[in-house]
This record gives sequence, structure tokens and C-alpha cells, in this order.
Amino acid sequence: MIKREFSLIFISLIFIIVFFSGCIDKELSNCVNSCMEEMGQKSSVMKDVCTKLCKENSLNNSDINAIPTTTIIETKIYDLSDFPNIFIENEKTNLLVVAGEDAPTNDFIIAIGIASKLIDLAPKGYPETIVFLDKEIENTTNQPLILIGGPNVNSLTALALNVSYPTSINVLEIPERGAIIKIINNAFGGEYPTIIIAGNDEELTCLAGDILVNYNNYNLGDSELIVDKSLVRKIDEPICEMEISIS
Repeated sequence: MIKREFSLIFISLIFIIVFFSGCIDKELSNCVNSCMEEMGQKSSVMKDVCTKLCKENSLNNSDINAIPTTTIIETKIYDLSDFPNIFIENEKTNLLVVAGEDAPTNDFIIAIGIASKLIDLAPKGYPETIVFLDKEIENTTNQPLILIGGPNVNSLTALALNVSYPTSINVLEIPERGAIIKIINNAFGGEYPTIIIAGNDEELTCLAGDILVNYNNYNLGDSELIVDKSLVRKIDEPICEMEISIS
């Protein structure tokens, strides 16, 4: 008899937990939808921002207006179409380009090539050094970052993706013969975005870097671009010495 009553109580508790979890999920969903409508954007990036705001403020649909206006206004949403402008401030470069200490040497060459391109676009100069290794970076929130290499070779990439280091590049969900250019807003908790450039081998990472540098030849938009070798023919200014094969 006691066992039966205990079982009934246990089942009732499970039901209550599941019921209230469903209610919380529904309230969160309503809050996120209202937030996106309020902002007039329904992109995946805006959904992530609204989800974060709703969770932080423990809001439901009825008090969506309780989200601090300053928080919404100051949360600038970037995508790849904002490159290179997000890395040039007051006509000076404002960024760090970071390769992994454990990465192939070619990743550092890519970092230098991207930095050189941005320096050329900044008429009023640049800091003495903008290319670093991941182990040299102590503060990740002071300025935008471009990270070369996946979470398997760059510890800051792993940190931006919220995974342990090292983690397989498969976490980026790119094709076996592909690479990715991905922008993450507020990756390290600051106001600045981070761009990740990573490929399944050195050649593909190089190709992704070349595409970013030759941004005028591509329709860079949204939060990421999956790269394959069909894009190589639009490269005007290669930053890597290696020859990229199209096969």
C-alpha cells in the first residue's frame, strides 16, 4: 500500500514538472516571438538575441515591454555583409586577428594576409600589432576578433563556440571538403562580433580567408558562408601562396 502511494506521488510530481516545463517553454517562445516582432527582424541571429534577453529578464508575452530599451538599442546585430566596416573605426583598424599556437603555419599566414588587407582599407593607420597567437590574448571583449582555425587548433575559437579545447572541427557542421566563414555576435560577452574562418584542411582554410579578403566578389550576408572550391574563380587577391585546386 505504501509503495503504491509512493508511486502515485512520484508520478504526480513528474507530471507537475513536465507541465510547468511546458508552460515555461511556451512563455519563452511567446516572449521571443514578441521580441522579434518588436524589433522588426526575424533572422536566426535576432532570434538568438531575443532568446537571451527573454531568459535574462524572465519575461513572458505580457511583459515584453519590460525588456530594457537600452539593452535592445545597444545590442547591434552584425552579419557578414558588415565586413570590413566593423573592423575599421574612425578610419583606423580596430581588431585582433588570431591564429592558434597549435595550428599549421599557414593559419598564421592567412591571419597576416587578412590583417594586411584591413590595414590597406584604413586610411588613418593601425595599431603596432594586430596579429596574435591565441595564447597571447588576455582580453577578448575590447575589440572585434577574427579567429583563424577551428576549435581543434585555436583555443579562442573553441571558447567562442562554447566548447572545450581541443574539439573536433565537426562541431561547425561543415562539409568534408569545405570551410566556413562564420560571424558570432557577442561571442565573448562584449559588444563586439567575432568572425571564425576554418576549413577541413589548410587549403580550404586558405580559400575561406581568400574569400573574406575578396569580399566584393561575393554576396556575404547572413551569419555564415559555407565555402567550397567552386568559389575559387572569384579570387582576385590571394593571400596564400599555395595553389588552390578546383577539383
